[in-house]
Amino acid sequence: MNKTLDVTSHPGSWPLYCNPSAIGSAFENIVRNALRYSNTHIAVDFKEENNGILITVDDDGPGVSPADREHIFRPFYRTDEARDRETGGTGLGLAIVETAISQHKGWVKADDSPLGGLRLQIWLPEHGR
Repeated sequence: MNKTLDVTSHPGSWPLYCNPSAIGSAFENIVRNALRYSNTHIAVDFKEENNGILITVDDDGPGVSPADREHIFRPFYRTDEARDRETGGTGLGLAIVETAISQHKGWVKADDSPLGGLRLQIWLPEHGR
């Protein structure tokens, strides 16, 4: 596996009130998926936005069709691309992400990446805001 992971900005020290295990698991699932489905490049970015923290993970893999994006956060849902791959998972990873983030009053969404694959974004509110 010859892949590049770029962190384009330092996460800094932002006040989040959260369950570190749940948020860590959500972030791990998103990065693991990017590593699994990317061809060669993954980019991660952290920034403050709208009184919260926005985490963006981009990859240069096959991406996810707009029709599938509506469903990828449902338990056991897997795109045709994921089903065809030997390394495909169970379809629980992004459901875990969505549950963990929504329990923390945040959101997660999928879109096209400027790298050509999938962009996943997580937004979490800063503590005290």
